[in-house]
Amino acid sequence: PLTLHEVTQAIEKGASLLDTRKPDDFEQGFIKGSINIGLNGQFAVWAGSLIDIHTPLIIIADDGKAEEAILRLARIGYENVLGYLQG
Repeated sequence: PLTLHEVTQAIEKGASLLDTRKPDDFEQGFIKGSINIGLNGQFAVWAGSLIDIHTPLIIIADDGKAEEAILRLARIGYENVLGYLQG
């Protein structure tokens, strides 16, 4: 888990935010610049299409879903996940 301060520092160094919550939840509030690809549906297809495989990623997920997102990204070759936003 990463604190908001750590996330901010990582973004300044070029990391991207991948918000894996449902689109309705994302619409209610999100961090500017984050990409929303919900875990429901074709997560791997959209992630592979929209995000460069070399981009460092930080995950935003519902409670208990960050590890699933990281695992699913690893299955398609994304292994540069820095962590997930705590809370």
